[in-house]
Amino acid sequence: MIPHFSDHSANERTFLAWVRTVIALMAFGFLIEKFNLFLRYLAHAIHTPAHSMKMPYIHGVGEGIVALAVLAQILATYRFFSNRRNLLRDDTIPFRGGIAEAVVAVLLTGMGLLLLVFLSSAH
Repeated sequence: MIPHFSDHSANERTFLAWVRTVIALMAFGFLIEKFNLFLRYLAHAIHTPAHSMKMPYIHGVGEGIVALAVLAQILATYRFFSNRRNLLRDDTIPFRGGIAEAVVAVLLTGMGLLLLVFLSSAH
């Protein structure tokens, strides 16, 4: 039996949850960047040709979301191996907070606010 198997399993499940989140973020950023689905739907809803709508920040938002997804994957991978290394040691290690996760959350919130500003200015 593997010592601390449940802790190792929890660490792996957390890592896989981050991987799923990263895949979703990359897909969302790609859709914003290449297809502009939200803009087409919005243009159709307000009966405006899609090419007449201004798109000042949309490319930056899409690329920013993909860049944040890459950053989140790097941080998740680092956290996974760091936790794994700490689980293999038998001494007690103090928790050092979730600063990396907070930074990613703040950056994603900023990107979301930029997208909200863009969508609200498209009216």
